[in-house]
Amino acid sequence: MSKKITIEIGKNYIKILEGTVNKKILISKVFEIESDDDFIRDDSRVEEDILYKLLGEGIINNNFTKNNVTIVLSGIANVLIREMVIPALSPDKTYSLLKFEAKQSFPVNVENFVVDYKQLSFFREGKTKKQHILMVAVPKNIIEGIINVSERLHLRVTKIDLESNALWRVVSRERGILKEETATENTFMIVNLMRYYVTVVICKGEKLLLAKTFPFYQLERIFRSEDMSEEVLFTYYGYMLSEVVENVAKFYEFFKTRRHANETLSNIYLTGELCKKMDIGELMKARINSNTIYLENLNVIDKTNSLEELNQCSIVTAIGGLLT
Repeated sequence: MSKKITIEIGKNYIKILEGTVNKKILISKVFEIESDDDFIRDDSRVEEDILYKLLGEGIINNNFTKNNVTIVLSGIANVLIREMVIPALSPDKTYSLLKFEAKQSFPVNVENFVVDYKQLSFFREGKTKKQHILMVAVPKNIIEGIINVSERLHLRVTKIDLESNALWRVVSRERGILKEETATENTFMIVNLMRYYVTVVICKGEKLLLAKTFPFYQLERIFRSEDMSEEVLFTYYGYMLSEVVENVAKFYEFFKTRRHANETLSNIYLTGELCKKMDIGELMKARINSNTIYLENLNVIDKTNSLEELNQCSIVTAIGGLLT
């Protein structure tokens, strides 16, 4: 298999992975860099010169290939997602209809967003064939800024993807290896705990149903802290943990109001940079009443040939980019 590159881009950090994908994922190179200044501003635009400098240095100084590149956008709260049911149409007619529906569904000027969709299922309602889709809108200036920087660096980008998709791919692949249920009735949640945000993804079987990113800038205090014993965590940051769990629970409750009233979660998968620092498994289980699993030691990784001492929780989104 040929080498693939994932570039995960957050507001002020970049993570670059090089690897190959066969039955398992072999990771041959990892690089991470952080900026003092945000290069994604206000969840709506890219500071191209800052990103160009940092990304260029990371690729050139570490001898990454510029071919077969997937870029994954992470931690952007201004990504709009809606579930919809519309008539079953051709792809072109579906897209045209969604452009119209987006103007009715999203409280923004959709001309400033790139609109796309993910098909979830087809079904019949009486004599009418319909489709259940997930409509996604991403700020146009972010996409254009990423494309401009990629062209300046001569990167051969095959796809610009979202964090939620990358997380879903990793967990779906992991569940397949572990032979966990992937039946259509089996619903699960992924919670990605990062330095300034939390992303929640809800999936059913092999389909991504809904996702949302919550900004939590105070989490950076935990990310930077050297002493994160359980006593320190709950004494000084207990309120923060409760707030994270409550936001996740409310999002799940919102999901159940969207034609999913009878859904129950089989598992909640916890991952991300703060996965090992924030032990919220029991809090989450008590609030949502579902089994919690930490994604610390992924079976999808070829551990024999990959780099040693990989912090898999920290790079799980970038790993998902390799699976495109």
